[in-house]
Amino acid sequence: MPRPRLADQHEYMTTTDVCKKLGISTYQLRTRLAQGIFSPPTMVDGYQGVRYFDEDWLRAAQESLEKWKEKRG
Repeated sequence: MPRPRLADQHEYMTTTDVCKKLGISTYQLRTRLAQGIFSPPTMVDGYQGVRYFDEDWLRAAQESLEKWKEKRG
């Protein structure tokens, strides 16, 4: 998949941005992505593997994280 144009990148968040907003580490994000707890990133730069996330993805991840926390008690 082609890299988003520089002008379009403001619409996306990086892994670091998402982790700060979710309050989790990059390790926790990668683990939850691998386990299927979070849906796949909105876009992945195929050459470098940079993950890009949009606001819809963030909302879904926040809901998943809340449900996961409720299950744990």
